[in-house]
Amino acid sequence: MKRLLLALFLFASPAFAQQSVQIPATMFSTPISFGTTTASAIVAGIAGKQIYVTSLVQVPASGAVVTWEYGTAGTNCTTPTVLTGAMTMTTSQEITFGTGNGAIMVVPQGASLCVIISTAAAPGWLTFSQY
Repeated sequence: MKRLLLALFLFASPAFAQQSVQIPATMFSTPISFGTTTASAIVAGIAGKQIYVTSLVQVPASGAVVTWEYGTAGTNCTTPTVLTGAMTMTTSQEITFGTGNGAIMVVPQGASLCVIISTAAAPGWLTFSQY
């Protein structure tokens, strides 16, 4: 019995728990309120800070194609790197990712978060932390 208790104590000990990155609760939100467009900056990058998207809600029209990416600062994300790939929406219904308590997309330090919406509108909003 003592061995069993010792084994349970050792395996339940916090010393064996893996550490994770702490993302602060959502600090900001921003609308996605434009129609079809080429890459448009949603969150501007800040030197030395990453962007942590913590939730995303979109209500795309049927046929909308949405691509999330990041790139250098500016209104159209020059030198883009794709975060999600092109997502073609087949129905017009709400799409929700994340709860605001953990990152669903991470943008490197200094880069801006951008979205490309083509064919049909895909309005919504996202919440994020930036530190």
